[in-house]
Amino acid sequence: NEEIKKRTVSLWYNAESIDETQILYEEGKSLNGLNIYLSQGKVWIGGFSQTNGWSGKWLSYPTTSGVWHNIVLVFDSINIGKIYLYYDGILVSEAAVQSSIAQRAGKGAIGAMIESTSLNGVVYNGDGLYYNGLIKNLLVYKSILSNEEVSKLYNEVIQIFGEQQNIPIAVTYTFKSIPQIYENYITWSEFDNLLDDTNEIHLYNL
Repeated sequence: NEEIKKRTVSLWYNAESIDETQILYEEGKSLNGLNIYLSQGKVWIGGFSQTNGWSGKWLSYPTTSGVWHNIVLVFDSINIGKIYLYYDGILVSEAAVQSSIAQRAGKGAIGAMIESTSLNGVVYNGDGLYYNGLIKNLLVYKSILSNEEVSKLYNEVIQIFGEQQNIPIAVTYTFKSIPQIYENYITWSEFDNLLDDTNEIHLYNL
């Protein structure tokens, strides 16, 4: 998997609980990677690259269960050198990053950890940290979305579905290849082969 210099990941989640540690999204393993997860009543984002000598940076923001929320991770190691956390369309936290994310081994996953990851500097091994809830509207870009673009994405969903977003549960893929489907999470190999500089990955109502 190629080096990550810029990335935007946006998803909506409606969690049954928010206290235990649960993965919403992750790519890479415990050496180099990005992740979004729930823990201790907060939603977290993070990036790390041990290969490049960077132990990582994680940001968090208080969240609630039983309600749809939008979380966006923006990673920019090229222009400004920062990682940004957007919550429900608003930039709530940012921090400096020390490097790009070196080539990653392992698979990406939605709703679980596959093989290993690093969360706030702590390494977790094995498959687990399963998410208990709903995920929808997953977008992954090989580009950096601006404040205006993140806000537009959030408002478009609100305008269509409303605040409560009471819509039927279904799943639609626009992957170039079909991911492996397990009981309560999805994973795929050759992650970067699914992306180009303009197309995004969409997952609706997982």
